[in-house]
This record gives sequence, C-alpha cells and structure tokens, in this order.
Amino acid sequence: EAAASGCIVVATNEALRGVVPDELFVDVNSVGSVASGIRFALEMDAQSRGTLTRKLRAYIEREH
Repeated sequence: EAAASGCIVVATNEALRGVVPDELFVDVNSVGSVASGIRFALEMDAQSRGTLTRKLRAYIEREH
C-alpha cells in the first residue's frame, strides 16, 4: 500500500528485491540495519525519490 501511494519503502520482503535499492532492504532483527535503511530513504535526493516512486507504483500496478 505504501509503495502504491508513492511512498519510499524500507523493506524486508524479498518480493521487492530488484525493485528497490539494496540500501532499502533491512534485517528486521537488526536495529542498525533498519536505521540505515531509514537514513538512506530520508537522504535520497528528489530526483532519485521520484524515479523510485514511479518504479514502485508501476511494479504494484503490474504485479498486484
């Protein structure tokens, strides 16, 4: 739902591997990993965010 709404997602779900950058994949059991993923998302520049949100939306529309 978040990806379909245009939000950047920090993911643990392998289904998104190859759709989101590796930096946004986190180990749910590691606070440091989750923090790094969130930090990466917050530091993305506007162009990168826009590109990723369009890619995520297209993936959701195509796969779900």
